[in-house]
Amino acid sequence: MDVHKKFIAVWIADLFKFDIVPSSYIPSKDIRKLRELFRYRYKLVNERSSEKMRLQNALTVSNIALGSVLTPQNNESAGKKRAAGFPPVLIHIVPKVFGNV
Repeated sequence: MDVHKKFIAVWIADLFKFDIVPSSYIPSKDIRKLRELFRYRYKLVNERSSEKMRLQNALTVSNIALGSVLTPQNNESAGKKRAAGFPPVLIHIVPKVFGNV
């Protein structure tokens, strides 16, 4: 063992011996469950974003302008289009991307 590494190991052991280094924190079971839920939510949000980007990339590679395929779902003109009997957005996307299905 290198002399320097041995010195550092002894120094760290002394720190623990004299309680200079705090003991590790183990969160309660409730906190661990919350952390697990937040990690899972983070994973799902990332997967959703990835799928949106994948769809946008597929449309771009297919030379389809995103604005010509998707209509905004929350503005007044989109509401008027739905009231007039226009089909939902996905019905517009599927024929343009995959041909007549």
